[in-house]
Amino acid sequence: MEKAARLNLLNKLALLFSLTASLAFGACATQAPNLPEDYGSVHATDRISLADFDSEKAKLSCSDIKDELNALNTELNLQKQDIQNKRRQNQTAGYIGAVFFLPALLATDNSQEAKEKMTNIKDAKDLLFKLQTAKKCPTDML
Repeated sequence: MEKAARLNLLNKLALLFSLTASLAFGACATQAPNLPEDYGSVHATDRISLADFDSEKAKLSCSDIKDELNALNTELNLQKQDIQNKRRQNQTAGYIGAVFFLPALLATDNSQEAKEKMTNIKDAKDLLFKLQTAKKCPTDML
């Protein structure tokens, strides 16, 4: 009987660990971004024109677009580095929480702010890539 109780306890602990691990890993994930509109394929129904952009963006030269894209790439790399720097701390807190002390999971930082900044940066880059296409800038500028 004692062996059956021990096995039952181990099963419950394994289930608790699996549930905790899946919740911890799920908190780290972000949704895939939406695909951009199709402007360039043979079957595209719309084409990009300068009228699709606000007047400030439409005034940018190809060189200005390149500079903005480079600045956005730098900022994107900083946000990625911020998330990477917190990864070890999050993993340690996750292991401790899953194995010993469940409230330790609250010590994790899922970097929500950095992830939102990365999404905004990617959206801004998409807009600049479309502007680059509308202005017929060389694509080898990056």
